[in-house]
Amino acid sequence: MTRIVVVSPECAPVSAYSGLSDYCRGLCRDALLRGLEMEVLMPFYPGWEPGSGWSGDGEEDLWAPLGDGYVHCRVHRGRVQGMRFRLIEPQDPAGLFRAGRTPDGAAERARFDFFARAAVRLLERGEWPDAVHFLGWETALGAVLWTATPRLFSFFEAPPEGGDALVPAVQAATWVSTSSAHYAGACARGAGGRRLAQALTARGEAFGGLRPALERPLWDPGHDPLVWRTFSANTLPRKADDKAWLRRQLHLEQTRVPLVVGVGRGIARKRIDLVARALAQALDAGAQCVYLGVAVEAGALAPLEALRGRPGFRLLERHDEGLAHGLFAAADILVHPARPEPRGLAILAALAYGAAPIVHRSGAGADLVTDVHDDEAPYARRNGFLFDTDEDLAGALERALYLWYEHPHHFRRLRVNAMATDCAWDRPGEILQRLYTAAP
Repeated sequence: MTRIVVVSPECAPVSAYSGLSDYCRGLCRDALLRGLEMEVLMPFYPGWEPGSGWSGDGEEDLWAPLGDGYVHCRVHRGRVQGMRFRLIEPQDPAGLFRAGRTPDGAAERARFDFFARAAVRLLERGEWPDAVHFLGWETALGAVLWTATPRLFSFFEAPPEGGDALVPAVQAATWVSTSSAHYAGACARGAGGRRLAQALTARGEAFGGLRPALERPLWDPGHDPLVWRTFSANTLPRKADDKAWLRRQLHLEQTRVPLVVGVGRGIARKRIDLVARALAQALDAGAQCVYLGVAVEAGALAPLEALRGRPGFRLLERHDEGLAHGLFAAADILVHPARPEPRGLAILAALAYGAAPIVHRSGAGADLVTDVHDDEAPYARRNGFLFDTDEDLAGALERALYLWYEHPHHFRRLRVNAMATDCAWDRPGEILQRLYTAAP
């Protein structure tokens, strides 16, 4: 059996800091279904408690390089959802991972460079896998250090110090990918800096963007145990029951107005300022609005805080996967102006649950969404609203609200188109399988 090791800063269900955790789990579970053996190496974060599905398999010791010396690490082994995990916990006085994930660029780089070295050290002393997949800029150093077997390096955004830091990994890896064709093209044209663009272009066919994907068994409105009432494209009227349930939970008035939502971590890339501006516009138009997310960067949700007290608005400052499912099931419109948005989990979930996404024409948004007014696209492919500049967002939202209020039949067709969007792992999983099993 082909054995693949994925080195990642996070992976659900063990860690869920960002969409990368869902991406890692999605690619691993798809590979398992294809008959590959998957193991994940990731840091051990403080406060982690093994869930009911975790099956522990003991611990082992590891000495990993740090500066001029070595640090003792405890490696926790276990299985969950068919995947093997090894969690690396350094026993160092500085406590590299005691703070969990933070937006502190310098601290992030130091801790993840150590993690990459530790992961490579762990790989070197055991039976070598057939291939290693390094996920995220956090593991870039590992893609440089590991040379024993083919390695795939996937990045989804530039590190805090800029795209130049990715160049050595791009040059060293056997293959390089992102999770969005449009983001791959933007980086090759210079979005991550000139040196990164040159390095990516030099890789030729060894670099490309995979289509964003969603774990459909977990995000399926027809069989989702986390929503009030399941529904499908053929039973769309049931979606109204989910909206009524959410309104009861949040003490919102039961009235015939659209529900406009936003979901995401409070970081600069999510453009919370634009989200707040759009939700204020929606409230002025009579809509109800809900935002679900936590402030990762200090003050990141301040623009949304300013909307507190307005009738019809709720700000839910927490991470709650069950509530997120309920929110997408209830939503009519998703406002998601983040850029770059290479993974697009919120966009994927909105499409799957029949909520029309409003997204920037870049990254995953451009990969997944075809504007409802794109006359050159087949009508069945039109599934949302695109905008190009900050000023265009207001027009995109106005078009969405107008369609909901004035042309409900067309809005319903838009929902059906959204739910028919191919969000599954089948196509990107097939490409990854070919890469994993290809000769170097």
